[in-house]
Amino acid sequence: MNLSQTAMSYHEQFPGGSHPRLQQQEQRLERLGQVAFGGLGFAVLIGVGALIYKIVTEVIIGDGNIWLGVFSILFLVFALLSLSYVILRESLNEKKSKGNPEHVEKAMHLGPDTRQLGLNAGQPGLSIVEDTTELLPIERKKRIPN
Repeated sequence: MNLSQTAMSYHEQFPGGSHPRLQQQEQRLERLGQVAFGGLGFAVLIGVGALIYKIVTEVIIGDGNIWLGVFSILFLVFALLSLSYVILRESLNEKKSKGNPEHVEKAMHLGPDTRQLGLNAGQPGLSIVEDTTELLPIERKKRIPN
């Protein structure tokens, strides 16, 4: 299918890339996601704080095992830092992948770079598995009499 005419028509109707109402809905959804994710982060921080308090009161003060308590707290802190690093890194990668709107608009411009492949639409392409669909020959094993 040749969709270049459709893409050009869409680009002429909405030069910004999408419908304004759709952009507003995307922005609202993005804000809702940020608020929900912030709330989840806050709840996780409260939970980690409660775990650290529990370790301090029961392991360090209650049992007197200082090293186990310190290592447990360090494990929780570094696990939380590692998780936040992964989340922030993915967020940064997502923002990079969205790209610059001007760059996307230039990419939408259909010029001489957008040409079709030289395949005829009526002929199917070559299949990779076409030759492998036949059954393999069966070799009969001969029994050696005792």
